[in-house]
Amino acid sequence: MKKFFISFTLITAFYLNAQTVTADSSFGSNGFSVLSNQTDGDSVISSVVQPDGKVIISGQRINGANSHEVFISRLNADGTTDTTFANNGYFTSFQYPDAYVANLYLMGNKILIFYPAQNTLIKLNPDGTLDSSFGVNGVFTIASGTNYSNGSVLLSNYLYIGKTENSQGVLQKIDVTAGNIVSTANIPGISNIYGVYNGPGGKLLVKSINNQTYTTYLTLLNTDGTIDSTFGTNGTINTASFSSLADYENSYDYVTLDDAGNIIHGISNENSFTTSVKKYTPAGSVMTTFANNGTYQLANTIISGLKTFSNQIYLSGASIDGSINIMVARLNPNGTPDNSFNNNGIFVGNTNAYQEWAESFNVISPTTFFVAGEINNGTNNNIYAAKFNLLPTLSTTEAHLSNSVFFENPVKSNVIFQANEKINKIEIYSADGKHLRTIKENDTNVSDLPKGIYIAKTELQNGKVVVKKLIKQ
Repeated sequence: MKKFFISFTLITAFYLNAQTVTADSSFGSNGFSVLSNQTDGDSVISSVVQPDGKVIISGQRINGANSHEVFISRLNADGTTDTTFANNGYFTSFQYPDAYVANLYLMGNKILIFYPAQNTLIKLNPDGTLDSSFGVNGVFTIASGTNYSNGSVLLSNYLYIGKTENSQGVLQKIDVTAGNIVSTANIPGISNIYGVYNGPGGKLLVKSINNQTYTTYLTLLNTDGTIDSTFGTNGTINTASFSSLADYENSYDYVTLDDAGNIIHGISNENSFTTSVKKYTPAGSVMTTFANNGTYQLANTIISGLKTFSNQIYLSGASIDGSINIMVARLNPNGTPDNSFNNNGIFVGNTNAYQEWAESFNVISPTTFFVAGEINNGTNNNIYAAKFNLLPTLSTTEAHLSNSVFFENPVKSNVIFQANEKINKIEIYSADGKHLRTIKENDTNVSDLPKGIYIAKTELQNGKVVVKKLIKQ
């Protein structure tokens, strides 16, 4: 077969200064794994990624007369169904017609599931069977006749959950090693709880609402349920105000922390399709240096997730601009768009389906993330999981570098190159940004690398760096 030495003038020579979001072709079909079960389009989806790359998903599917059967499924790292998990890849042993949502947590190699509407916790073994050492045969019912808020926090071996009972906000601490209630505390001055979140200093944030003024609040609690009065005003900050009950009911907000314990609050509205993000100090003060006088706004979007990773702020959800598509955005710590992320800080994924949107989001590394959500082909709704990588966006270098390095492409068993300038080293990276090896000699054997796309970062002796995409066959 004829060998081709492809120069940077053909593929273009580049500096590594930005990254383009690309579906990972090694996962599912072109980066997407679509579950076979149909939904009614109103499924609430959660997901977590195991250390081995397997993905656990919870959602609702149509099963006969039950249009909201909650299931737990696990995918292999390549996006195929893990048939060794539970019953051929699905756990559905515990179900109510109105189960609605399941929160997922990893506890070592076991899986904890919280059903807020059913006041029930379940723990699964790694193979998806019930862990008989937890509760009663793997099931712990916390209380009867009480609905808990969807938001909950796992700290060490304790799950902190909130509920509203007789116009009183209540915090409960659950031992999730064995399955029992450790403590129950009424929160002074809080008449309802709509979520429990991680707070600064290992404490807890609870969300509440004033039903007369339609104002939402975050209150900082110690883990025993007492209020930390040093936070905000007597322990509470006002996060949003609404003009009506309908306006509030069409809004969704999320809370997370950065590495310094600063509070990130994001909210979007289904009427205006506008997302706003604010940042607060650990003491509860608005950071006015964040974004535009303290607020970042993104039009034509609805968010369903808010996370931080390495102090970068990630938003996930849907872009709504004539069509509905997956949206993921990344902000710098100061609230400006991170232009190294997909060139403008925003990724809109379009699979050419009728609609697709993200409901759950996991950041694996600065160059890899998963989303899970629903996809509509114009007739049916299905749940999907997708894996994306950030590949270098290569911007043109100076002309004298364009013919500096030539690689034999595609690569067979050895990396073979020609260079017009002296080379210090060539670093080979996987598509998701992991450094695999350093090459200093021509004709170096790389037969152990699997087929796929790689990045070759070449450091010249003059200090310049050029980056090249390699195809391994």
